[in-house]
Amino acid sequence: MKNTELNLIDIQIALERVDNDISLYKILINAFLEDSSFSPETMVKLVADTINGNGDTTEIASKYVHHMKGAAAQLGANILADKAQTLENVLRGKEQGDSKKLAEEVQLLYHNTCNELRKI
Repeated sequence: MKNTELNLIDIQIALERVDNDISLYKILINAFLEDSSFSPETMVKLVADTINGNGDTTEIASKYVHHMKGAAAQLGANILADKAQTLENVLRGKEQGDSKKLAEEVQLLYHNTCNELRKI
């Protein structure tokens, strides 16, 4: 396995998390890529709904981001996980920030990270 050009994936850290079990790591990658329970487009919509005050979607949006963040961190996708953590903190009111802009950044990072994971 090689490290990615963009350094979106820290393979060394990820392998340490799974006791250097490359087969398990590849299974986790496939599960992440095939996870139909997360859609970055849905995340952006949920965040937009929190901004527009459409119902009580803040908790739903923050949990949605939290789920993806944890999976990304497990795979060594630390840049994605960190940006998602920032978005989650903003949604929960722990930090100030532009949640719409952050959601768009997470969406782009998610797509780029998935592209890099497919190369492993």
